[in-house]
Amino acid sequence: MPTIRAAGELRALVVFHDQGMGFISRFLKPGFRHCAIAVDDGDYWVGFDGVDGRPDLRVIADADFDLAGHHEAQGHQTVEVRIARRPLGAGPGFNSCVSAIKRILGIKAPWVQTPHQLHRHLVRNLR
Repeated sequence: MPTIRAAGELRALVVFHDQGMGFISRFLKPGFRHCAIAVDDGDYWVGFDGVDGRPDLRVIADADFDLAGHHEAQGHQTVEVRIARRPLGAGPGFNSCVSAIKRILGIKAPWVQTPHQLHRHLVRNLR
């Protein structure tokens, strides 16, 4: 079933989970130790995961696959957002999963630095 959306707009799914990488993750809120994003390009879900500081970009599934349901069945939190095809830059930030997603979504919120802060920001502002 095709997705109805405004011209020039893409559907994206931000996924939050506990599979945080490295030392810093133990200080982050449980359930929000890492985040990744998948963008529906109309044909496929294309995922970006900044795991271990290395960008991982891949086709995940066909666009009609229930990616949110798949992640929620694994206990992950998800937030679906709409983004412009040409998002604005996000400004300076640390090299992290959060800063990468902020750049993809065009979020200019310098106080948003952790996955939990990003989740709260998305729920409050972009749904």
